[in-house]
Amino acid sequence: MNKVIIPNGSNAVIAEYKKQLIPEYSGNPFIEALPPIYSQEEIVEKLALYPHYNPEERQLESHYRIHMVQRLFQCFQPLGIHLNLESRVSRVIRQGYLARNPFKPSYAESLQDGYKAIQSQQMGIKQQ
Repeated sequence: MNKVIIPNGSNAVIAEYKKQLIPEYSGNPFIEALPPIYSQEEIVEKLALYPHYNPEERQLESHYRIHMVQRLFQCFQPLGIHLNLESRVSRVIRQGYLARNPFKPSYAESLQDGYKAIQSQQMGIKQQ
């Protein structure tokens, strides 16, 4: 991940564009710069958090072991609902970018139309 400092002093990451297997997503730089579409196994691997376990710790005295029980609060096992939620968010983001492809003339036209409407104050907003 290449990081750069942009003129306003903020940090940014240089986008890495990935080839898309889904034809609708190809050629859209917003979608191509997103992380890949993960399989359920990959999602579980990325989300799961398991506490450290050392079998030798079983030999420690109980007043030490009771502190180690607290590690269980740092545990996270993804459930089906988490996998479903990740899939939905991934799809919503990508679907939202489909109509915003900066390489499509229709998108540039819609931006120009919006700009002109703002300039002429014809946005359908009633003033009181």
